[in-house]
Amino acid sequence: MRGLVRALVPRGLVPDVAALAEGLYDKVAPGTANRRVGVRTFRNSHGAAIRVYYPAVESQGADGGAEVRVSVFRNSLSTVVNGYFFTFFGWLLPSIVVTMVQRLLGLVVWLHPLDYSYLPRCAADLPVEKGVKGKYPLVVWSHGLTGTGCEHGVLATALALRGNVVAILHHSCGSSSGCDLVDADGTQTFLTYDHPSMKEGEYPLEFRQKQAEHRAREMDEARELLLAGGIGGGGGGGGGG
Repeated sequence: MRGLVRALVPRGLVPDVAALAEGLYDKVAPGTANRRVGVRTFRNSHGAAIRVYYPAVESQGADGGAEVRVSVFRNSLSTVVNGYFFTFFGWLLPSIVVTMVQRLLGLVVWLHPLDYSYLPRCAADLPVEKGVKGKYPLVVWSHGLTGTGCEHGVLATALALRGNVVAILHHSCGSSSGCDLVDADGTQTFLTYDHPSMKEGEYPLEFRQKQAEHRAREMDEARELLLAGGIGGGGGGGGGG
């Protein structure tokens, strides 16, 4: 189905994601065409994802098999788009309308090339390239209010090509438009955006403050996890998911 749609849509309307990504790489990290980036995903103490991009070397994958490509979006584009729709319109529209629109959006976005595009020069769990004195600068990336940790892979890859380790967080305090959580026994849940009450006098003064403090703790946890265990010694999880 996807292949048929792509064949029928005029070429000018179908973005060449790989070419766009390569163009950004060349601007941010010129002279790195032959370098590779590995991606690993860990889970913090709340079960939220920390996706780590790092300088890597060519390999057939950590398990000796074929390399595993890394999607442009950690979660599907449909999940990301529906999360944003709920965030900005979920508090305005009846729930049945929100559900219907989300299903329609899910179908449309599922057919979009971005939903099944992969990051050039990236693969999951590649061996770490030995840096100067065995170290790389660490960038801990916190998404903004209503954002997610899913859609920044292209820029994170470019920064990793420049010789940085980039840890993209996905915050679990309700400030994200949608956050997937995995607990210790593998149970998966999905946390939607926590809409504050917009009624006069009902917006708690501490609402955003608590979220900001939660986000700061998650950033500290990610930093400590990577500094203590390195790219290969983080907490639960793994792979490019």
